[in-house]
Amino acid sequence: MENPRKKVLIVDADPVVRRGLMPLIQSLEIPCIFTEADSPSAARSAFEQWEPDVVVLDTALGGDEGFVLAGEFRASNALNPVLAFTSLGDFASVERARNSGVRYYVTRRDPISELLKAISCALQGERYPGPHLEKVHLEAINQLLMELDKERLALLSAREGQVYRLMRDGMLVQAVAAELGLTVKKVQTYVQRIMEKIRRKDGMRIILDPIFFRDSPIAKTAAPKSVPHAREELSRVSAPLT
Repeated sequence: MENPRKKVLIVDADPVVRRGLMPLIQSLEIPCIFTEADSPSAARSAFEQWEPDVVVLDTALGGDEGFVLAGEFRASNALNPVLAFTSLGDFASVERARNSGVRYYVTRRDPISELLKAISCALQGERYPGPHLEKVHLEAINQLLMELDKERLALLSAREGQVYRLMRDGMLVQAVAAELGLTVKKVQTYVQRIMEKIRRKDGMRIILDPIFFRDSPIAKTAAPKSVPHAREELSRVSAPLT
């Protein structure tokens, strides 16, 4: 039995872009049928009547309307992805698109290979944030970590704060002890106090912490991980489900 053809809605004011995308998508050899829209009203009508599997959308359409459409499409059918193909490459536009529900983001300055990869993943239901959405997501994670730091340091004594900062920056217990001129046992005691204070505030969220799942009195034999690597892991586990 043949696989059903994927329905792709292309929303762009430029007919050259709309017509150019069709053979490009067909080159992926994934069976597709197409419909197109050149305005927000036409896009809404096509989306409602046609129920596409994938929407390729210019978020710059009609000023803010492209972002509004992305949000409406996402709310109407969260399973069918919106792929932004747009001239807007600034951080604020990418962040707004992500918050509107765009799951794939390609700019018109990106290589064609980037667009093909994103479309292929969208058609097959695979994750591929691409460099633009990845940058926005990592910035959000970094901001979260900074806010957590500020909240947690307010709970800690001066010495506990020193231990926390050093471990946050990648040091293991033995290295922290050497840096501060303390015994390993004393540092372990500080770590235990820090964990207890944070656990009372954060609850089970501490299990995702890039500091304490790496090295603690409970897991003294854990392999060291750098802060960037820890943030990468935290980004992976906290990424929104698609």
